Amino acid sequence: MQGADYAYARLEQVLGWVAWIACLIAVGRLIWLGGLFWQAKRGEHGDMGIETLVAQLAGTVLVGSAGAIAGALLS
Repeated sequence: MQGADYAYARLEQVLGWVAWIACLIAVGRLIWLGGLFWQAKRGEHGDMGIETLVAQLAGTVLVGSAGAIAGALLS
């Protein structure tokens, strides 16, 4: 049982690192999307890129919940 606990702890640690990295990437991506929205509004293209914003937020939620999903599957 010791090996399984160690493996789960390592998996949880790696998922934590991945979640932090994904959050940093998401923040940078949201700043980038804000710039694109500003440029689209300035050029009067309306609300271009809403699909990209929704996909970005959905991906962030999925990565953020990966630890809970893995915990549910392993227990």
